[in-house]
Amino acid sequence: LAQAFMRRGVGHGTRVAILMRNCHRFVEVLFALSKLGAVLVPLNWRLAASELLYVIRDSDSTVLIHGNDFEENVRDLRADISSHLAVVDLASLEREASEGSTDSGGFLTDVGDNDIAVQMYTAAFGGRPRGAQITHGGYLVEAAGVSLALSITDADRTLLTVPLFHTFGLE
Repeated sequence: LAQAFMRRGVGHGTRVAILMRNCHRFVEVLFALSKLGAVLVPLNWRLAASELLYVIRDSDSTVLIHGNDFEENVRDLRADISSHLAVVDLASLEREASEGSTDSGGFLTDVGDNDIAVQMYTAAFGGRPRGAQITHGGYLVEAAGVSLALSITDADRTLLTVPLFHTFGLE
């Protein structure tokens, strides 16, 4: 999946918006982008088309990945999306990934703690939402803190009931 992103020009610092419901594929996209040093921009699928467009533009996303259940939303956006934004449905990207090489030699592997992993948009109280940038190191510290506080081990399992477009969902 990371190679499929690379073939589309995604690299270190590239913003990639994602419009999907919670599923393992969402997390796979996050990991593939993290491997490249790219930045995930999760979109709140409850937003109106104009609000989604604002986040896409404000984040400077160059790729929009969407699940099949959001074809109508994407169709509504297409008239206003600039030509610099590549719109790709996840199924097409997965086909590209399965047809590609499995050599991982070209990946950027020196992603640092201070590199941005996710640009998460806040609620728009009294104005426009703002893109909060969360670093790889920030996620690492958060995961360690939660694991210690709750005595979580690798044998434990958890049920995620909040959307992955929300900061609590990706913690």
